[in-house]
Amino acid sequence: MSYIEDVRQDMHRRKYKMTPSYTEAEQYINHIQKFAKKNTLSHTRMYLQALGIDEETFAGRIIHVAGTNGKGSVCNYLTNLLLAEGFHVGTFISPHLVHMRERIRLDNRMIPEAEFVTAYEAVRQVIDAHAGQEAWYHPTFFEFLFLMAMYVYKEKMPDYLVLETGLGGRLDATNVFSKPVLTIITEIGLDHCQYLGDTKEKIAAEKAGIIQEGVPLIYVRRDPETENVLLDTAKEKKAETFAVDKSLFMETNITDKGIDFSYKSRYYNTISFHLSTYAAYQMENASASLLALEHLLPKEKVQPSVMQQAVAESIWEGRMEEIADRVYLDGAHNADGIEAFLDSVRHLPVKGERILVFSVVNDKAYTEMIYELVSARLFTTYMIAGIHDARGVDDRQLRDIFTKYSAEQVYDFADASAAFSAALLRRKPEDAVFIVGSLYLAGEIKACLEEAEGGKNDQL
Repeated sequence: MSYIEDVRQDMHRRKYKMTPSYTEAEQYINHIQKFAKKNTLSHTRMYLQALGIDEETFAGRIIHVAGTNGKGSVCNYLTNLLLAEGFHVGTFISPHLVHMRERIRLDNRMIPEAEFVTAYEAVRQVIDAHAGQEAWYHPTFFEFLFLMAMYVYKEKMPDYLVLETGLGGRLDATNVFSKPVLTIITEIGLDHCQYLGDTKEKIAAEKAGIIQEGVPLIYVRRDPETENVLLDTAKEKKAETFAVDKSLFMETNITDKGIDFSYKSRYYNTISFHLSTYAAYQMENASASLLALEHLLPKEKVQPSVMQQAVAESIWEGRMEEIADRVYLDGAHNADGIEAFLDSVRHLPVKGERILVFSVVNDKAYTEMIYELVSARLFTTYMIAGIHDARGVDDRQLRDIFTKYSAEQVYDFADASAAFSAALLRRKPEDAVFIVGSLYLAGEIKACLEEAEGGKNDQL
């Protein structure tokens, strides 16, 4: 259906006060420009107030998470840890992989379609009520979904709200609340430079914008430049700081089920944990979440066995996820993410060859990403995929960059499904397939698998 047809249908439905279907609600949101200029935080507050939400609505409940890489994983681990301790948790994340509802979670499950539509209608009613008024601007794609999430959480009122920033931090819609109980900033790298700045220090300054007066900050310590920016902001805001670095955790063993590591607890000295993944970077993210839990709850409410089980059972989609036997999907989409991905690949015992499926969007430093992948000398075959997004880089262009740096076999395909199928057909019994480069690619691969369910794909 064309955009004009969608608009006509929407106008007709609203004229006659017809309740939209889930598909119609999703179509409307998808037509909102994803990378439009952000509205101000005061504008977001106006919408929230119209929805019956103010600063005090979620007082004592919000945990705010920002960063370049790892923030989604931290949100997932922390959500599962809080659930294991008996709390109800709302989690707002971005982006989604397949279903838009993935962004708005209650107790780590995406909300039902009916609740999604109800929230959509509530936001649309506010938009319609103020249409044409100068002070009211239409929310962006991200802002619209954030407003929907806050409406859902106002109705359900979970014990904690874990909010992941979309882009940056300082001007992000999620930064509208000035009184979170805790802020967390994960690893900071070069990404979205056209929006956030062309140095890690500039990007760190944008992420540091979530630090609030007197609110404790947990942050990942990687390099002095970004750390100094965070610490300077925290000092200015009189916010106590707690660093996550390699003194806090240590890998102890790699098994056929994942990674074992030790964590220095503030309550129980050293505790052993198991990660059900080969993603080495998740030791850092899990440790940040464990530290956060220990700051949120007193010792008598934090039991090692409960924490251990919650971490072991936590799986985050699209982050070194084994989606089929010896098929691993990772959403790494910048140079730092690729470095972490390669470290995880090295952790994974593979007797045969490694086949890589790759795609990327055009606002990423993809030449640098490709150079890192090739230089690692881990893969024998590269399957280059086109993706169904206006920002996707042409598969032939990517193939040419790969062949410039690699003497290995490079093939290009018009879409992700074709590239994935070719990789599966080429794979021998002891080989492994890895998919990386873009969350859009990860989403398209997940969608392919979803479509194949029922008539199970024999290649898997």
